[in-house]
Amino acid sequence: MVPVKSRAAALTPPHDGKVDPLTLAHWLVADSVRSVRIASSIPLPELHYKALNPIIPAAFGKQTDAGAISFDEGQQAIVLDHVPVQSVTWEPVDAVSVGNVFTQLTLGSISALIRDHDARSRAEHVAGDYRASVLSSAVTCEVALDSTLAAMLWEEGKTPAEAAQMWVNASSITLRVKTTYAPRLGGTWHLDSRGAVADWRRHVVDVRNSLIHSGRTTTVAESNRAGEGAAELISFISKRLVLKWKIYPKALAVMCGPSSVDQHASKKQRANIQEALERNSAFAAEFHRWRDDWLKERASL
Repeated sequence: MVPVKSRAAALTPPHDGKVDPLTLAHWLVADSVRSVRIASSIPLPELHYKALNPIIPAAFGKQTDAGAISFDEGQQAIVLDHVPVQSVTWEPVDAVSVGNVFTQLTLGSISALIRDHDARSRAEHVAGDYRASVLSSAVTCEVALDSTLAAMLWEEGKTPAEAAQMWVNASSITLRVKTTYAPRLGGTWHLDSRGAVADWRRHVVDVRNSLIHSGRTTTVAESNRAGEGAAELISFISKRLVLKWKIYPKALAVMCGPSSVDQHASKKQRANIQEALERNSAFAAEFHRWRDDWLKERASL
C-alpha cells in the first residue's frame, strides 16, 4: 500500500526529478531483491522498472475520521509509460543475414564480436540497465581500438610477442591512442578537442571510469550518449581504414565489411576497395590465430 495525496499523483509516470508511487514501489521491491541476493548469494537478476508489468491494478481508498481506510470503489488500471516500447512492431528479420552473423560468431570474427558488444549495450539500455549499457559501450570501443591496432601490427609483420610489448609500454588505452593510431591511420585522434575520439574519451571512458571507481549509478542520458559515442568511434575507425585501404588492405578486410566501404569510400574508388576487401578476406583465419597468440603473450607479461 502506497499513500498518495491524490489520484493524479499516483498516475504520474516516472521522470527525472519526480517520484511517483509506482517508482517508490519499484525501489522497495528491487532493493528487496538486491538484499536477498546479497544475503543468499542467489544469482537474482536486477529488477528494472521496464521489467514491471505495463498494466498495474490499483485501488484507491479513503481514510475516515477514525483513521480507518475504506475502499468503496473498484480497481483501476495504471498503465506504465513504457507501454509504447513494448508495443513496437519490428520489421521481419532476414534469415540469411542472421545466418551470416551466426557463422561469423562461430568463426570468431572480430567485427562480429564488436557488433555483439554494441548490440548488448543497446539491449541493456532499453531494459533500463544503464550502468551495464555504459560498460558494454566501453568494452565495444576498447575491443574495436585494440583489435584495429593489432590487425595493423599483424599486417606490418610484427610477431605476437612484439605487439604485446607495445601494450606493456602503453598500458593505458588513451595513451595508446595518443601514440600509435594517428601515425598509421591519419585523421584527428586528439582526446581533448572535438570529434569521435574526444567524444569517446568524454562520454564513454570518463563515465565508465566514474562508474567503476565510485560505484555510482548512471543516468539515462549518460547511457544514451555513451552508446552514441561508441557508434561514432566505430564509424570513425571504419572510415580511416577505408581511406588507408592501400596501406592496410588486410586490416580492412578483417575489421570492416562491404557496408563500411559503401558508406565511406568515394564512388571512384569503391569498386577497387570492394575487390581488395574480398581478396584479402581469406587472411582472416591467419589473423585470428595471430590474435589468439597475441592475447596469450599479453596475459603473460
